[in-house]
Amino acid sequence: MDANETNRPEDRTLTPTIGPTKYTGLPKPNLPRTYACYKANFVDASEHYLLHNSPHCPHHHMTHTALVGDSKISQARLDRIWLSKNICNRIHTFNVTDSPRTWANLHGSNKYHRAIQLHLTWPGLWDTPSDQPTESSTDVLEDNILPPDINVQALTPEKERKLAKAVESALYLRRNEIRGISKSKTTDSSHKLNHLYRIFTDTLTKQATKILGLARPPAKPHEQAQKRQALVNLWDKVHATIGHQRGLAQLHPQACLEANTLHEAIQTLQTHKINVPLNPTDQAKWWKAKDYHRAEVLTLHTKLKLTDDLARNNP
Repeated sequence: MDANETNRPEDRTLTPTIGPTKYTGLPKPNLPRTYACYKANFVDASEHYLLHNSPHCPHHHMTHTALVGDSKISQARLDRIWLSKNICNRIHTFNVTDSPRTWANLHGSNKYHRAIQLHLTWPGLWDTPSDQPTESSTDVLEDNILPPDINVQALTPEKERKLAKAVESALYLRRNEIRGISKSKTTDSSHKLNHLYRIFTDTLTKQATKILGLARPPAKPHEQAQKRQALVNLWDKVHATIGHQRGLAQLHPQACLEANTLHEAIQTLQTHKINVPLNPTDQAKWWKAKDYHRAEVLTLHTKLKLTDDLARNNP
């Protein structure tokens, strides 16, 4: 959660270009905080980790960075991960990364929240009671470990019409927001596309869940699941390599595909009806709209799609 408040003076620092760093966090740690209700039953993962590893909040645990004026940098520990008291001792490592710095601006933002990476040691977490380590394991992913999803098997013509109307009504309530995004002069087309795609996808998913309900997907052969994941991994490598080649992202050369391998990878994706443009200009637009295109790879076999024709025919 983004608590948006500090608990100790060391939890917020103000570092000028010239001069010492000042601690500007809350000076009264005993003062009741808005997140006090969470601390009654949960443990702050960062505080627990620091308690056993460092008496102060080090720089690499600050989760928010902002440029104040032209010469001061403010850093604070505002974001928190809450854990139950029974599992807090399973914390292995706690780190934060600067990856969100380039999410909204490829050249880096002056104000952003850092991403928290929490590593728990929990042997057998994903095992079911019936799981027994044997020499010959099953080649089928069992139903009881697959997450529930929209029950597309329940889709009927009547529910299809009902779903189309529900989605249209929900989107109508957000019409001003959608219109504002579409006409924004401060956002480029790729960010507009990603934002609008999330709105439409979230709306469809929410309404479909209400009308169709959730059900666990049927078990799929392990080999088929591995192939599907391999396609996603291959797409990620192609996307990263093209971004590096076009100067849109900085990667280590060893993380990129070689020219011949890249060409073969694109052909493999096209064989599975996953389009990757070859024109440099189109590639740049494709690379920026990552959320949209990657979602298509992840939902190749999804039977639930809301098309413009369906919406027009079933207003």
